[in-house]
Amino acid sequence: MSTVLPFIPLETNADLAQPRKRRRGGKSFDEVWAYPIFLLKTWVMDDIPFEVIENPFVVNLFKELNPAYVSTSRTTLSGRLLDEEVARVQNEINNNLENAEHLTLMLDGWTSK
Repeated sequence: MSTVLPFIPLETNADLAQPRKRRRGGKSFDEVWAYPIFLLKTWVMDDIPFEVIENPFVVNLFKELNPAYVSTSRTTLSGRLLDEEVARVQNEINNNLENAEHLTLMLDGWTSK
């Protein structure tokens, strides 16, 4: 015998959407989510398809967490933001290599064949 649970809508009162408190020396939750680079890193590191960012449920989730959230398109995420992050990482790698006193190059020649 299956039990049917009643549908309970989520509350969306303005009282629930108050800004979160700032931690000592850190940024508030709302300030952190103002930076789309965190979205990009989450999507890339978790191998989430870029189109998921436009899913209405995902957009609603972010809007519930931060009512001031402005949705990011998949083309912005996979285009300009990704290009900027790749350039930033390449620049950081180049700076580290230029300032390195020693360099170790390691190759792995193992194959499964």
